[in-house]
Amino acid sequence: MPAIEGFLSPAQLKLAARWRRVGLVLAPALAAVVWLLRPDNMSHPAAALMALITGTLILWLTEALPLGITALAAPAVGVMLGVATPHEMFAPFANPVVFLFLGAAFLNEGASRRRLDRAVAAALFPRGRTTLTTLVRAFSVVAYVLSSFAPNRSVASMLVPVVRDQAERFGLRFERLALLAVSWSTNIGGMITAVGVPANLVALAAISQYDGRSVPLLHWTLVALPVTAAMMGLWLALSGMVLGPDGVKVVHGDLRTSPQADRRSPTTKALRLPDTVPALWGLDRGQAVLALVIALCLLLWWLPGLVALATGLNSPTTRAVTTALPPGVIALLGAALLFAAPAGRKRNPLTKHRSEPLLTWDEAKTINWDVVLLLGCGLALGHQSIDTGLSQWLGHLAVKGLGVESQIGLTMLMTVTALVMTQFASDTVTAAVLCPLAVVSAQQINVSPVASCLSVGMASSVAVLLPQSTDSSAIVFAVSKLTRMQLAKRGLFAIVAAAILIPTITVGITALLGLN
Repeated sequence: MPAIEGFLSPAQLKLAARWRRVGLVLAPALAAVVWLLRPDNMSHPAAALMALITGTLILWLTEALPLGITALAAPAVGVMLGVATPHEMFAPFANPVVFLFLGAAFLNEGASRRRLDRAVAAALFPRGRTTLTTLVRAFSVVAYVLSSFAPNRSVASMLVPVVRDQAERFGLRFERLALLAVSWSTNIGGMITAVGVPANLVALAAISQYDGRSVPLLHWTLVALPVTAAMMGLWLALSGMVLGPDGVKVVHGDLRTSPQADRRSPTTKALRLPDTVPALWGLDRGQAVLALVIALCLLLWWLPGLVALATGLNSPTTRAVTTALPPGVIALLGAALLFAAPAGRKRNPLTKHRSEPLLTWDEAKTINWDVVLLLGCGLALGHQSIDTGLSQWLGHLAVKGLGVESQIGLTMLMTVTALVMTQFASDTVTAAVLCPLAVVSAQQINVSPVASCLSVGMASSVAVLLPQSTDSSAIVFAVSKLTRMQLAKRGLFAIVAAAILIPTITVGITALLGLN
């Protein structure tokens, strides 16, 4: 909530405060109901964990407590309820996946501080005269590309003011469509890379920890890219249809940088790009060095996947490269480079001989620690769902009760479940709860869990039905003139498309890559 409070009206802030009070009462009440109605054949730790997950989801949904506090309190309550020992509950907070996400968060913070994200956005927007439809599609593409590495909250916070600046000239229909483009495209773009959103990393961790398979980060992108490209293609086609005849209106869409501030368009000024001396690829020295650091991290992250494509997933060479290049270690070393690499700017007149680093610790401390703790808590709850037998119990219920017998059937079931759950819970929690269930269910019908887990991870990002589903949706709802029903009707299109595209494409690509 603190990330979007600047976009909320007083009435919306009052409603959020009311929801927090409701959550404080509703969370323990529903948890108690789940505990009292537990099945007779469910063990005490599994029933206690199910009640704990229920209460935790309500607290996260209503934000009755700060997200990070809930993430720390949930495992602590689990210890008190007898779910597991303190070591077992808190060990997942030290999972290498957490440090991979932490390192990526530092890289994203450096990109934001040096305005590298804005420079990339300026380079992607159309140059010179363009049409209104093309401008809306440009907002979609920019949000899609940037959110593949940056948090959707920061991407939406950057682009929404630009949209509102343009809406003063192009009208309400353009504003609504462009805001939806930002919201939807940030959610879709978060699927592209494994570090895009925490849910992606939860899915990979579940496959590795509970099934013993290692899926390279490159292979995640090779699976997710066709899925997201198909979803973006549908959205771009729909946006042209919605604008209709107004879409061919010629407008000035130059959002690129320019050496002279007076030659910038109003939209370029809205990006707040400073006048800098280009050093490489139109970027200043700090941005260029930062881009090289990020490119180096990507290369090292994807190198095991490239070797796997050449020699096979289970070849000795692939195993040796994977062991030598742990993704979390690469992320942390890349983040450390930011504190040493000079940005080319002086700190102050008294320290002219010292260059300012790409990222200072005071800047690094401002990353979204709530999400880091949320990831650790999600891994902890998911791990205990396996250890307590809760996932096995639910998996048996899903497989036998619904008659699921094939990989495509299980993948579609888990995808639809994730699409429903993520509208009310965070993407991280959705993946943390469902990925262990997907692994266990796949083992019960003797199929690979890779497609199901990857589909759950991607589907967890398609949270577009409710304003509180994601930060980008909340920001867009706060500034748009859409009602909750209007937002839900438009979001339903994305959910239906995801329910069809994600499982079908994922099963096909994973089979092609030999992941099954």
